[in-house]
Amino acid sequence: MAAIGSSDITYINPETGAPTGERLAWTKPASTDAVAAIAIADPNLEDGFTRSEWLWIRLANGDLILGTFPQDEAYFTYEVEASF
Repeated sequence: MAAIGSSDITYINPETGAPTGERLAWTKPASTDAVAAIAIADPNLEDGFTRSEWLWIRLANGDLILGTFPQDEAYFTYEVEASF
């Protein structure tokens, strides 16, 4: 099980319910502009403002995420916004 905090996700020990301190990922809200731009990016282009197909991502702890990955120009356009 993962605990979602204000800026990170850490593993929770399923037996004790206590955080393990092991970081799984960082989270940060995406702007409405970034979400709209990435959602309409063409996953079939070979170059340019592209993204991956929509993917189901299952974490080792069982959490399920529906997502897409910005690629090429889309990645570089929003890399600064997503930095921590």
